[in-house]
Amino acid sequence: FPYTTLFRSIDMDCSVLYGTEYPVLWMKIGADNRPIPLSSGSSLIIRDNRFALRYDTASATYTLQLKDVQRSDEGRYECQIIVGINNKVTEDLYLRVLEPPVINDNSTRSVMKNQYESATLECTAKGSPQPRIEWRRENNAVLPTGGIIYKGTKLKIHSVKKEDRGTYFCVADNGVGSPAKRHVALDVEFSPGFVDNQ
Repeated sequence: FPYTTLFRSIDMDCSVLYGTEYPVLWMKIGADNRPIPLSSGSSLIIRDNRFALRYDTASATYTLQLKDVQRSDEGRYECQIIVGINNKVTEDLYLRVLEPPVINDNSTRSVMKNQYESATLECTAKGSPQPRIEWRRENNAVLPTGGIIYKGTKLKIHSVKKEDRGTYFCVADNGVGSPAKRHVALDVEFSPGFVDNQ
C-alpha cells in the first residue's frame, strides 16, 4: 500500500494495458463506501488544487498526484476502467497517512505521594500507526516494577518508597519521525526517621 506523512506529496499510478479506448476514472471511496469521482480520462473532475493528474502515453499510465496530504486523505482510492454499462475493471490502493507520535496533554506531568501509597503514572499518545509507550528512569535506573524498561501506558507502583522519587521518562514511538518524550516527576513525602543512639 502507498503511504506518506502529513503535508508531503504522493503519486498513485494506474497503468492501462490493451484498454486505452475505454474511459478511465480515479475515484476516492468515502467512509460510507460511496465513490467520489476525482478524474475522468486525463482531466481532473475534483476542484481541489492539491490534486493533479498526469497521463503518460508511452506507458498508458494515469498518475494521480496529491500534494499537502491531510489526515482526511487517508483511505481507499480506485482506478476504474469502464468496459461496459455493468462491467468495469478496477485497481484499489489504500493510502496510509503516517503521523509522528505526539504525547497527549492529559498524560501525567508530576505526582506527589506519601511513602507506601500507590502511584500511577499514565502516558498516552496519538500518531499513525498507534505509538508504543515505554517508561524509563533517569540514568537508566531500575524501575520500581523491576528492569530498566516498562512497556505500557500506565506505570503502577503499588507502594512508593523514597528511593522511587525522581524523574521518569515516558517515550512514545511508532517508527515515524523521532520518538516523543515527556519527563514525569515523582515526589515522595516521608516521615523523618529517628535514630536511636542508645
